[in-house]
Amino acid sequence: MSRRTSLRIALVAPFGLRAKGTAQARALPLGRALARCGHQVALFLPPYDSPQDAGRRWTDQGVEVVNLALPAAGRGGAAWHLWLGWRLFLAARRWQPDVVHVFKPKGPSGLAGMLFWVTRGRAGAGAGKRGDAGAQRGVCPRVIMDSDDWEGPGGWNDDPRTGYTAAQRRFFAWQERYGLTHADGWTVTSRCLRDRAVSFGADPERVYVLHNGIALPARSHVDPLAAQSSGPDAQPAGGRGASGILYTRFAGVQPAEVAEVWRRVRAVKPDATLADALGLARSEADTRAALIARGLAELIRLGTVLGARRETFMGLAGLGDLVLTCTDDQSRNRRLGLALARGYTVDQALAEIGQEVEGIVTARAVRKLATRYGVSMPIAEQVHAVLYEGCTPFEATRQLLERARKAELDES
Repeated sequence: MSRRTSLRIALVAPFGLRAKGTAQARALPLGRALARCGHQVALFLPPYDSPQDAGRRWTDQGVEVVNLALPAAGRGGAAWHLWLGWRLFLAARRWQPDVVHVFKPKGPSGLAGMLFWVTRGRAGAGAGKRGDAGAQRGVCPRVIMDSDDWEGPGGWNDDPRTGYTAAQRRFFAWQERYGLTHADGWTVTSRCLRDRAVSFGADPERVYVLHNGIALPARSHVDPLAAQSSGPDAQPAGGRGASGILYTRFAGVQPAEVAEVWRRVRAVKPDATLADALGLARSEADTRAALIARGLAELIRLGTVLGARRETFMGLAGLGDLVLTCTDDQSRNRRLGLALARGYTVDQALAEIGQEVEGIVTARAVRKLATRYGVSMPIAEQVHAVLYEGCTPFEATRQLLERARKAELDES
């Protein structure tokens, strides 16, 4: 591929932006960084998990976001997903990209990536697999495959919570291996995934560790295949002085093992923070559920002291709003919390969000009311400490975890 001022880079996502993390926390931020470097970037999504976005298009910080229209017939079946992968391939190909960056080797995006690879022709496939930088130059787009977690045998693929059939597990395992061996280059989130890709036969010189949250330097040209852009030892740019770990799934891993790993991390990097799964539970969903349950208890305690009825908090204005805030990544309060856990200051987080975050002012008001009326609100207290007293999210979580156990309905 010849070096040019601007490349057309198509990012192919595995699902929509709303329900899951890969598209929103990995593909879109990378697209924004590439757009800032002067490239033309489009993000293609099959929004089967957020059908309200089907057929919609918008621009996000220089990234053209394209949500496919969903096929009407046979929704959810195997043939439907195959057809969705085909349409994803066609939409991205029509855009005529120089580079196609596919996120996840499985599902519709994996199918689209495979189609981009096999339509290159026999010569391009063989040369690309061996890392020949001149293969099909200027004729077909370069194919980059991204893997942000292991979903093959022994990983998420085999977790009973997925509900996959035996046939689905076999197919996804095949997709995972195929995607990690058939591309011009690969990006992965960890050394473990890099080693796995290399063990399958991927060229080690073209497998780059690209952590979530990396900020690419604002240069006039960034070659997605150049080792100087990222590499096996690539480190996040920006230097905010704190480390962030997002441990999203515990498939095949015992919580005690994760706790031991985290103990070692803290010994080397005392200011490290653990985002989302801060409580070291089975998964981030467990931690979030615990915070929602205990947070609701705090709301009820303060509200009843102020004259509200307990049942009011069981409706949409109470529990409904709380669950939405804690689970929807469009929530500004949640986005603020995630940014703080990544090591941002409040000001930096607000600058990234670009909108008013009501919870900042509310946290101060709630603490004043709790102090005035003598109401125990430990979660609200720690939120206030993070926002106004320089406390880190990890320290705040440690304070909550070290509280004495009480009955679930204890009034304090």
